[in-house]
Amino acid sequence: MLLLIRRLSILSVMPATSTVFFRHAVLFRFGRFNFDESQLMEIEGLSLEEIRAYDRLKRLLDVLVGGLFFIIFSPLLILITLISLITGGRQVFISQDRVGKNGSLFKMYKFRTYGTRDGRNEITVLGRVLRPLRLDELPQIVNIIKGDMSLVGPRPELPSFHKLGSDNIPGYSLRLLVRPGLTGWAQINYKYTVTVEEYRIKTAYDLYYVARRSFYLDLKCLLKTPYALAVTVFERENGQ
Repeated sequence: MLLLIRRLSILSVMPATSTVFFRHAVLFRFGRFNFDESQLMEIEGLSLEEIRAYDRLKRLLDVLVGGLFFIIFSPLLILITLISLITGGRQVFISQDRVGKNGSLFKMYKFRTYGTRDGRNEITVLGRVLRPLRLDELPQIVNIIKGDMSLVGPRPELPSFHKLGSDNIPGYSLRLLVRPGLTGWAQINYKYTVTVEEYRIKTAYDLYYVARRSFYLDLKCLLKTPYALAVTVFERENGQ
């Protein structure tokens, strides 16, 4: 009987133990890297010519994986669309001008999460659920399949933010050598930016990715994204 109790006790802590092991032994070690934000000024001297062989492979992977994601998430896309129609009426989707590869503009798709009430823009009830989980960005799978975006890359910026970066950050335009991404090195390793200095640091992460992009680095970004998203949601819930 004592032996059985001991075995049950061990089994009861297995889920928590497995989670801790996966977080620290896999995610942390797999995602760990050496990066000094001062490299921003040095990175301009690196060879940032397109790695054409990998970029062609990456485009193929974007189409294949993007198509697979579209099939997997289509029930969720349909569900969100129906809920949005019922609770908020038409205009389920919105499109925004964003700066893409080589500075070209494209329309980035999102679920509408804001509405007008008493002449003011307010987040919708559905938006309160979608935005923290980044589910409002699911329609960008279409942008990936079309070739406007990639699964991994620098975040596509609004033209106004692009101008801010170009005017104040040396080497900023080098981030446009690749397609912008649904997720990326800067998104999973740095916080939401408010000041120009924070934006400069975030750009350093983007340029780090551009200079060293590879299948291995893309895989690290994809594997760390769910964990980084979970941390962001947890911090918001705790008011951090």
